[in-house]
Amino acid sequence: MEEQLVGYIESLKTNSRLADMDEASTKQAIVIKMLSLLGWDIFDVDEVKPDLVVKSHTVDFSLRPNNTNSVFINVKKVHAALDKHQKQILACARAEGVKLSILTNGMAWWFYLSMQEGGIEQKKFCSIDLLKQNPKDSAPILFSLLERDSITSGRSLQMAESMLKMRHKRNVEKYLAKAWSKLLA
Repeated sequence: MEEQLVGYIESLKTNSRLADMDEASTKQAIVIKMLSLLGWDIFDVDEVKPDLVVKSHTVDFSLRPNNTNSVFINVKKVHAALDKHQKQILACARAEGVKLSILTNGMAWWFYLSMQEGGIEQKKFCSIDLLKQNPKDSAPILFSLLERDSITSGRSLQMAESMLKMRHKRNVEKYLAKAWSKLLA
């Protein structure tokens, strides 16, 4: 399954039609295909629930193994800036107690631990750019975080928490290195 995902990501890199995709096309041609490759039954609306209304906002997809909202995904059109859409997906996820949320434009995938304390940057634990990164590097991350069995078993949430801890550790080390340099100067 992971090899198919690598092949699909490679095909996206050479797809000249990406620039013309609107939001609906991005959902259909990229995100739904990706979910299918990750083991989700995209034809079962109880498992991959489209257009879930939460607090007067719509979540594009809710991944629902065992009829429980586990992951929220909001999709924007290819190449759309994601920054201004972060608060909405996090607010929806928090309102429903969904621990893992994703914001994507099909090429960029931003992952959040929605229930984490702090601001948006403290919740964001991973970002992937399918156009810039090697598919052999990005596919395993997508697979481990979004594959159906990983989400159902809780492995994806454990990995997300581990990735967030590592990210925070790197930020602290970076900050300490800068502070130490200023101190020595």
